Amino acid sequence: MNYQIRKAIKDDFPEINKLFIEMENYIDKVRLSNNLESVKSSGYEDGYLDSFISDPNRNLYVATRDDLVVGYISFVVYKSDNYIYIDDFSITENYKRKGIGNNFLKLVIDKAKELKISKIRLHVFFYNTNALSFYNKYNFKEIENNNNRLMMELDLEGN
Repeated sequence: MNYQIRKAIKDDFPEINKLFIEMENYIDKVRLSNNLESVKSSGYEDGYLDSFISDPNRNLYVATRDDLVVGYISFVVYKSDNYIYIDDFSITENYKRKGIGNNFLKLVIDKAKELKISKIRLHVFFYNTNALSFYNKYNFKEIENNNNRLMMELDLEGN
């Protein structure tokens, strides 16, 4: 599969927002199948993604195929606290399980190593079993349980 991963630009924001809504709709469908309350999303708040372009500690990358955004990952560097936090990570359904997620995660791991940061953290809903399986494959460990969301961490010094 031919795709390119690059830093996002403002022109990507509408497609990123569509992917965010697609991810939220998937999570909502899983919530309902687990007898949990529906939470509808209308996308990112105006201006939210701008901070990932203007702030050097905030990063936003997209995967594209034929100029179409098919996935994105956003993460924030907390250098003084020695971790990177993966804010959002989404790949459109037709492009899942094609290596994009692995390459996004490798990008974050490489960034952490470049900055001499030893931990990568993220939140995931406990009922998002596909995401949990993916993160477990990379040895992310649960470090906190906040009701329906788990905080997971990858310790790069321990791997």
